[in-house]
Amino acid sequence: MNYFKAHQRILVFIVLSFYIFTTAAESTAVSGDLTAPAPELLCRSAVLYDLTTGKLLYEKNADEVTPPASMTKLMSLHLAYQAINAGKIGKYDLVPITAAASFKNSPPHSSLMFLEEGQKVTLLDIMIGLALPSGNDAGIALAQAITGDMASFVEAMNLECDRFGLTETSFVDSFGYSEFNQTTARDFARFCVIYLTEHPEALEELHSLTEYTYPREENIPPGKTSTHGPITQYNHNSLVGRYKGTDGLKTGFIDESGFNIALTTERDGRRLLAVLMGGPGKNSSDGNLSRAIDSTELMTWGFSAFTVVHPQLPALPDGRVWKGAEDYVKLSVAEPPVLTLPRWEAAGLKYEVELDTLLIAPVAAGTRAGSLICRNIFDEIIFKLKIQTEVELPEGSTFSRLRDSISMFFLRG
Repeated sequence: MNYFKAHQRILVFIVLSFYIFTTAAESTAVSGDLTAPAPELLCRSAVLYDLTTGKLLYEKNADEVTPPASMTKLMSLHLAYQAINAGKIGKYDLVPITAAASFKNSPPHSSLMFLEEGQKVTLLDIMIGLALPSGNDAGIALAQAITGDMASFVEAMNLECDRFGLTETSFVDSFGYSEFNQTTARDFARFCVIYLTEHPEALEELHSLTEYTYPREENIPPGKTSTHGPITQYNHNSLVGRYKGTDGLKTGFIDESGFNIALTTERDGRRLLAVLMGGPGKNSSDGNLSRAIDSTELMTWGFSAFTVVHPQLPALPDGRVWKGAEDYVKLSVAEPPVLTLPRWEAAGLKYEVELDTLLIAPVAAGTRAGSLICRNIFDEIIFKLKIQTEVELPEGSTFSRLRDSISMFFLRG
């Protein structure tokens, strides 16, 4: 189809332009300047999290309510995975395509999978059609397959919002066409964390695919033909396969929202998650490009300006115990938290061990014996850990107790 060939050429141009920009951005990323400022994004709202530690790295108007557009489809996919895991439906079960789910009856200007009534389609095919070409027709078919109709499916979507505490998120359809779907960058990022945690297989199975062809021969019933024949469509997330480590998640656009994206990228065991909403664009080519630029700048900054630190704590001395069977007891400290820090801060961490001076027997195992404090180069406390005794230490002999009582008197004096 000429329309799709033209669309693909435009997309290739966008992707190539974006790839050139990405290469340049990565080559000029923060090196010596470890305090590089956050990028000035074109979109109206955004958040960036390091999922290794849950650290919020960036926010811009994070609580501004915006229609999620086709990012809505992530909640629909969440419900599909729930139904699969509960044994209510299988990935390879055939989903009946009704007239309502046919692309011919989809809203105007819809993204489409190009389903047609009577075709034979597995649930997994529908899920890919929802994730990759972002088919609104697939959204209808999925809702019918999971709960039987749109109204009950939307109710289930909103019940999940309530369960997850997403107070600013609500839905009125399964595919994001309506301006009355709503969320915020912060709320939707929280949902994305849940989605990735509960359905990690979705990245490889759905979101990291670069293209999808439908319908195939097996989708068309004997004696029937499809309106358009096989159509190859590409992942609307142009960063997948082109920006190193990007493997999800979902884009979205309607006039009322602007250009949105929920984006996740993994490098060297470290995963960042960004949600950007309300990106500008006079047309789809312009909007897709501005979205790609914003996403690339934010991700590049997140990986370059921050690092994950596994603190290497100093060895602890033994703790002095007064009036005990032994004069000293072994001390320990809990595992330190894994941190995401600006690189300048990570380079200058220092540790202090502060022990209590009067630890008096009998001492139970786990008794507080002091604190281990981590500070940055400005002496700001990064974290503080309790130092405790490893073992129980009973009282000592009468002589040792008397001796230590005298020593403590002069120590206090």
